[in-house]
Amino acid sequence: MNLQLAASLGVTSVLMIGFLSLLNLIATPINLVDHPDGERKRHTGTIPLMGGAAIFMTLLIVLILTPRDTNAIVYHENFWPAVGILLAVLVVTHAVDDIRGISALMRLTLDVGTPVMLCTIALLKLDTLGWLFGDSETTMERWAIPMTVFSFVAASNAFNMTDGIDSLCTGLGIICFSTIIAPLLGNGNPESQGLVELCKLVIFALLPMYLANLGLLGDRLKSFLGDSGARLIGFMAAIALIYYANKNYIHPVMAHFSLAVLVCDCLILMGGRAFDRRSHLSTDR
Repeated sequence: MNLQLAASLGVTSVLMIGFLSLLNLIATPINLVDHPDGERKRHTGTIPLMGGAAIFMTLLIVLILTPRDTNAIVYHENFWPAVGILLAVLVVTHAVDDIRGISALMRLTLDVGTPVMLCTIALLKLDTLGWLFGDSETTMERWAIPMTVFSFVAASNAFNMTDGIDSLCTGLGIICFSTIIAPLLGNGNPESQGLVELCKLVIFALLPMYLANLGLLGDRLKSFLGDSGARLIGFMAAIALIYYANKNYIHPVMAHFSLAVLVCDCLILMGGRAFDRRSHLSTDR
């Protein structure tokens, strides 16, 4: 690991701690907090819901202020501006949902509209499933955008449905991004190093959040992800995995193994709700 990357990773964690401290101070005045209800929410005390905003702001500042070669992860000249703006919209909108609630239709529109915009503006699409059925490549062609949208919605909801125990969602996010970079470490391919560095930055942004919610950094830094944070992690994972698959760093149909635990949990949860004849959008533990 070079000194520049090591410094960036250290700065990322320090910034994350700083943003958690700062944003937690304003959480109560703007009512972006989570209150226990004795049923589904069994935590003690009022907890800020600033995790998503802290993660987004940390990564945004690090990527802007620390020089690095991100040209390897570009589909189009509008790629990074589009990703930044759309993720910001995602975080802000779901933060509003955490404060006052928005309709399920509005949430679904946002979850579908964001990846559609990524496909059309940033040109980020899942174009192929690889050699799925033998010698010929299975290309998505006109189904590329619907498959990409499905992947984003599945990833964001899988992370969000997991967010019910302190540090569980954040820990699974760390595992996900670690499994993305593990096969690329030491492979000598310079094109893959941009993805490796970005995934490391995400991991070092998530790590303070993980430790804080375990109570290892003191009560002052404890902050829940909220819908905005859980969905942000899911969207970032989907972006990384689609790029990962399109570049053939791994067989495309194997990419979902980074989300295996989350996907299985999501399917079991939705199956249980269907068995109980409840809406898939209903809330529980």
